[in-house]
Amino acid sequence: MAEFPVVDATGSPYEVGRVHGAAVAGMVRAEVEARLGGQDRDVAFRYVADVQAFVKDWAPHLLDEVRGIADGAGIDQRAALWLQWGTAAPDVRPEECTSFAVGPEFTGDGTVYAGLRRAPGPGAMEMRCGVR
Repeated sequence: MAEFPVVDATGSPYEVGRVHGAAVAGMVRAEVEARLGGQDRDVAFRYVADVQAFVKDWAPHLLDEVRGIADGAGIDQRAALWLQWGTAAPDVRPEECTSFAVGPEFTGDGTVYAGLRRAPGPGAMEMRCGVR
């Protein structure tokens, strides 16, 4: 069984993202290339601004964390936003993912758990990590 990397990070949302991105930079860059391939980046990222505006109003700390991931991994911030939230609803595809979060009142140990499940595809087992 492959090792499941766990990244320990503390600080502001941006700092947690930066540590996360730096720790798995190769994985993040490989995921960008695997999912984008030869696609035109401007076309692939056409909805990023819409998603970014929504998340900015809903949970701006998440934008800070994703910006940190981009900076830590050395990738375009649009690519990090696209990886995190995928495409807008009109373009949902089977290879997209599902996010989840469980609040402390439901976990039994008072911890908040959050995760992201990406539909498996080639190399999916190599493209995962946990952040604690």
